[in-house]
Amino acid sequence: MYVKCGLLDNARKLFERSVDDRNVVMWTTLISGFAKCERGIEAFDLFRGMMRESILPNQCTLAALLVSCSSLGSPRQGRSVHGYMIRREIEMDAVNFTSFIDMYGRCGNVEMARKVFDIMPERNVISWSSMINAFGMNGLLEEALDCFDRMKSQSLVVPNSVTFVSLLSACSHSGNVREGRKQFESMTRDYGIAPEEEHYACMVDLLGRAGEIREAKSFIDNMPVKPMASAWGALLNACRIHKEVELAEEVAEKVLSMEPGETGVYVLLSNIYADAGMWEMVNCVRQKMGIKGYRKPVGLSATQVG
Repeated sequence: MYVKCGLLDNARKLFERSVDDRNVVMWTTLISGFAKCERGIEAFDLFRGMMRESILPNQCTLAALLVSCSSLGSPRQGRSVHGYMIRREIEMDAVNFTSFIDMYGRCGNVEMARKVFDIMPERNVISWSSMINAFGMNGLLEEALDCFDRMKSQSLVVPNSVTFVSLLSACSHSGNVREGRKQFESMTRDYGIAPEEEHYACMVDLLGRAGEIREAKSFIDNMPVKPMASAWGALLNACRIHKEVELAEEVAEKVLSMEPGETGVYVLLSNIYADAGMWEMVNCVRQKMGIKGYRKPVGLSATQVG
């Protein structure tokens, strides 16, 4: 119950009192909870405790650890989990294969992600989408599109909304606005998939990264649904990249009206003012953060080297 509600510290305290009843299911539930909440260091700490008690992990345990590897950007720990499964001859299911593809892709090792994908006995829409995403997030748009074409040639695999999030993200990382527009239109026209929040946010991010700030703002204004914070957040980040101070102020106000406690907006706005040399405004934003009791999040690198 505590894990489902996100009360992980309470769950761990209760778990630590249950010394005699701990089994692989209980360990996995707790590890999975920490992994999903991007508390990967603690998830691995729990895993080490599990191993000290000579309780062997199952496929679900290892899948949760791979989620932690992705969030931590830790290829070393990811390879360690992969090696453990090979040494123990643990049979991998589609979830494990896909988790490895996602982990290697997020850690920048596209070749390893491709090797895992190639040895999969069966591939479903999730595994195809993960491979497209792995290419895309590493700036390999042509490979992502080729993978999508191969996916479409499989008669039993039909692209879904997640596939198009991966495709649009790939276009955004590569700055290919034309291809992004093409895929966004194709999603509804050819597959009957209605755009969701993530698709709109990807398009705003694509336009914004490419420097088409006003068009990105127009895209949001003309959305058939109420724009969510993710779309406004993508535009705010574009304002930072292209030093659009006035628009950034307007967008920040929109985001904070939806998510008043989002400290990242204050930090981003402060950085935009700093880049423009507007130090009085920087101090003003920091004072607001202080009054509200917000603190700047600690910066972490995305990928562990080695």
